[in-house]
Amino acid sequence: MFLGAGPLVVTLYMSTFSFVQFFASPYIGRLSDKFGRKPMLITSCIADLFSHSIMAIASSLNLVLLSRVIAGLFSCNISVGTAYISDITSSKDRTKYIGYYNAAFSLGFVIGPIVGGLLAGSDPSNQII
Repeated sequence: MFLGAGPLVVTLYMSTFSFVQFFASPYIGRLSDKFGRKPMLITSCIADLFSHSIMAIASSLNLVLLSRVIAGLFSCNISVGTAYISDITSSKDRTKYIGYYNAAFSLGFVIGPIVGGLLAGSDPSNQII
């Protein structure tokens, strides 16, 4: 569904994720220290699923914005995952496993858009914004 947003609105809405994440990250870090890494990772994954579900059915720009805010608020997978790896590895192996973890995330950022583009095809009705 095409929602009629111009380039500036698309840019602002998509950058909302990073803006919200910037302010939420310190709080998420403290919550992961208090409640544990695994509960925060699970919460983050559930919130991410919820956020993407909203984006998939968005029929208005307000829903797109809500999706980006939720994603930004709970986007702690990388930082909490790195802290979790630090918790469970020896100091000798820590950098190696954190490197593998970051490489896997980077690979996802490269492959994900390619797969998404192939799945969406060139059909203009697949555009959200």
